[in-house]
Amino acid sequence: MKYWIILTSLICLGYPQEKPKADKFLKIRVEDVSAQNEIDELRKEYLTQKKSIDEGYKEKIKFLRDEQKGEIKSLKKSFRKRLKELRKKYKHVEFPKEKKKKKIQPGPNKNPDKLKKAEPK
Repeated sequence: MKYWIILTSLICLGYPQEKPKADKFLKIRVEDVSAQNEIDELRKEYLTQKKSIDEGYKEKIKFLRDEQKGEIKSLKKSFRKRLKELRKKYKHVEFPKEKKKKKIQPGPNKNPDKLKKAEPK
């Protein structure tokens, strides 16, 4: 069994990880200097536009994640209300208690001199 685990881990390490695909269609080399300069400019323009598109989608994804979290919170809230109504309706049934989140309270400052030194000026 031990040898099987070692063998599978070595095989997994041997396979290359997925790398992002490079854009090779603009890596063209020609002998004409003016044509090569135009190709290089085209490549730079493409990369900047691609970067802006990627950043735009990252922002959209971040916004959608935040929106998803908000919707899930509201969904949980509505289902908690419905669960409370069920508890009221079926008082004779014992429901498990809800676990409440513990709030962390800041402790007393033990060494205020270190805190003053650490504050940005």
